Amino acid sequence: MTHPRISIRRAIRSEAVVSSATLVGFAVILLGGYGLWLGGTFLNTGDRVFDVYQNVSPLLLSIGIVVALSAGQFDLSAGSMATMSVFLTVGLTARQDLPLPLVLVVVLAVGVLGGLLNAFLVVGLRINAFIATLGTGAVFTGISELYSGGQTMTFTTNPAAARAALWFIGPSGFGSFQAKPPAVATWLVVAGVLWCAWSAARLHWIGVTHGRRRDLLLGAGALGLAGLLGVLGIPAQFNWTILVLLAAACLAWLMLAQTALGRAIYATGGNPVAARLAGIGVNRLMVLAFAVSGFFASLAGIVLTATQGTAVPGIADGFLLPAYAAAFLSTVIMSSGRFHIWGTVAGGLAVVWVAQGLVIGGLPFTWTDLINGAVLIIAVSLSTTLRRALVAR
Repeated sequence: MTHPRISIRRAIRSEAVVSSATLVGFAVILLGGYGLWLGGTFLNTGDRVFDVYQNVSPLLLSIGIVVALSAGQFDLSAGSMATMSVFLTVGLTARQDLPLPLVLVVVLAVGVLGGLLNAFLVVGLRINAFIATLGTGAVFTGISELYSGGQTMTFTTNPAAARAALWFIGPSGFGSFQAKPPAVATWLVVAGVLWCAWSAARLHWIGVTHGRRRDLLLGAGALGLAGLLGVLGIPAQFNWTILVLLAAACLAWLMLAQTALGRAIYATGGNPVAARLAGIGVNRLMVLAFAVSGFFASLAGIVLTATQGTAVPGIADGFLLPAYAAAFLSTVIMSSGRFHIWGTVAGGLAVVWVAQGLVIGGLPFTWTDLINGAVLIIAVSLSTTLRRALVAR
């Protein structure tokens, strides 16, 4: 018979408990600390959803980066690709007078081509990924500057194009926070997210509970969360760009966590030599990972164009560090060191909300970058230390 103390110790040591430490810590800070300190000023769902809206582009960027990291590769050109995508979206519509739907397809294709260029340099020519993507990032930035002449670009330079683009950038357009999609579309996406969350938890907590009991507990949790979201009216506050983020996260998670392709990508990132010996096409998967990263970088640029309506030099360059911060936080949020999509989204939003809470509390907004960096370092350090301490017992 197992001693109760031994059972408790084993439960504390379990991967599910250790990997939940960072997420629990963020929840305590946001709901407990800020909730008691700032009350409704911080716990206003409309304001927090607006924070999500403002960070859709960095989070999309981080999703693509996670795919590349999962394959063992860094893509430092993603921010520059997003900036170039903004200029191309505005310029091809206003200057070249191309139909905006066609422009969006072209821009996404350019993102994929940029990813394939990175893959050619890293996989084909075997250049270090840091150096190669740093170089291509400079190239993408240079193209943006040459194309724009170093100036800001707007749709209004072509009145006809601006009118035709109102569905995209107008006050009731795709990028507007005030434009809400139909409730059916919103709840379909929310249902997809909850199903993904249920599936992810089911995979993560294998062995913590057994069979039907586990599934019933997780199913009840998902239904309870859906009910809570409905009571608080949070889904009704989502706009189109937030739905794009959630849908993209679902698709990326399904690819990485639920398919043989995703398992092969993780195997490639974990040990490319062993993966190659196991018959996995390592080079092909690295090429795919770079292409996906480029696609999401362009998608981030398109969403940024819709929300801002203007192309400004370096408009997305500052997204790279927050995107990588969110990606690396995923390794300590419901994970034992593996990059994953939902941890990236949760970690990215948690860092944003931690900084936003301090700003609401009276700290100047100029502290935001410092707070973001400090939160990342502290969260990863504490989680890593806790993991080592528990394993050593």
